[in-house]
Amino acid sequence: MKNTLLIFLAAAACFGCNNTTTTTTTTTFDSTTTIVNAPDSRHELFALDSVLKQYETPMQRFKASIVTPTKITGAKGTVINVNAADLETVSGKPLGNHIDIELKELTTTEELARDRAATVSDGKLLVSGGAYYINMMSGGEQLRLKAGKTLAVQFPKNTTEEMSLFYGQRDSLGQMNWKGGEQGFTEIGTASVPVERVRSDADYGRETEETAEIAVNETERKEYKKKGALTSKLYDQMGIENLGWINCDRFRGNDNVTAVIVAIDKADSVKFISAYLVFKDINSVLQSYYETSTQEFAFRGIPVGAKAALIAIGIKNGKMFTSKSKIVITENRKVPVKLKETPDNEVVNLFKLN
Repeated sequence: MKNTLLIFLAAAACFGCNNTTTTTTTTTFDSTTTIVNAPDSRHELFALDSVLKQYETPMQRFKASIVTPTKITGAKGTVINVNAADLETVSGKPLGNHIDIELKELTTTEELARDRAATVSDGKLLVSGGAYYINMMSGGEQLRLKAGKTLAVQFPKNTTEEMSLFYGQRDSLGQMNWKGGEQGFTEIGTASVPVERVRSDADYGRETEETAEIAVNETERKEYKKKGALTSKLYDQMGIENLGWINCDRFRGNDNVTAVIVAIDKADSVKFISAYLVFKDINSVLQSYYETSTQEFAFRGIPVGAKAALIAIGIKNGKMFTSKSKIVITENRKVPVKLKETPDNEVVNLFKLN
C-alpha cells in the first residue's frame, strides 16, 4: 500500500507540473468519478482521491446479450432489465458482441462515505434509501440510452419513508450533488401476495361463528404479517432516463438546522484534507475539502441534535493522517481537528460508526 501511495503522489506531482500554465483540466479517475474544471493547485486531490478509491465498495460486473433482453440482479437485490435495442454508443459505433454492465449498491452510511457519495441536493440535506451506480459499455465503447428510451429497474426497498428519484453529478472537486426529486418510488401492488396473506386485522381475533374458520392465534398472525412484508423488498419497476449515479432519497427538511465548523490544528501541515460528516441516526453523509489556505471550513444545514462522526483524511510525506470525532450537533458547533498518522489497514475502520 505504501508503495502504491508513493506512486499516486508522484503521479499527482507530475500532473501539477505538466499543467502549470493551464487554469482548468479534466481528470477521470474511473468510470464512477470524473473531476472537471479542477484548478492545478488541487493536484493533491488527485493523489488523495486515488488512494481513497481502494476503500470503495467493489464494483459488481455483469454481461448481457445484444440479441435478447437480459435481466440481472445485484447482490443487494437491484433488478436491471437490459434491452440492447434501447442502447447506443456515445461514439456512434455499432455495439460489440455483448454488453458489459457495472453496478454499485450503496445502502449504508459507511458505504456512502467510502464512495464519497454525499447525500445533498443544491445544499439541502437528503436522507438516502440507497445510492446506485449503473454503467454500460460494449466493445470498449461507452453506452447511453437512445432518445426517448428508458432502462427498466427495480430498486431495493430499504425504508418505509416516501422516496423520490435523484440523479447524481460530481463537481470540480468530485463532490456529489443530486438533482431531481420529481419522480417518486411506488410500492409493488398486493396482487402478487397470496389471498391468505392479505386478510385484514379485523378478521383476526373475531370470535363470531361466521369468521371462526379464519381466526388464528397471535403467533400465526405475526407470521402472516412477516411473510407479507417480504413482498415489499423491491419497489415497483420504474424507467431510468440516464445511466450513472441514481439515488432513492427524501429531503431531510430545514427545521432547526445549524453549521458545524471544522477547525484544523495549525500545527498540522497537511495541504489537502477530505472531510466527512457521517450521521448515525439518519442515512446521510456530507463531504467537504480543506486546504491550508482556509484553516477553517463548515458543513451547513445540519439538524440540531443529530449524532454524527466527523472524519478527516489527508496525506503527508507519503503517509496517511486522519482524525475521527464523534459529536452531537449543537448550535454552531466548532470541532477542533488534530490529525495523526494512521496505519493503512486502519483507514477503512474510520467510516464505521460502532
